[in-house]
Amino acid sequence: MWLGHFGFSYMGLIYLAMITIPNLCCAKHLPTGYTAKNENKIFYVLKE
Repeated sequence: MWLGHFGFSYMGLIYLAMITIPNLCCAKHLPTGYTAKNENKIFYVLKE
């Protein structure tokens, strides 16, 4: 039985990096004058 074995996936790591790195860059370098006025309310609630 292999049910208790969790392997490491390099493709999963690459996928997570492709999602995380651009989001971190955008969060660090927000445009001047940016406001969250027109953002989706669901995203605002999840951020809090």
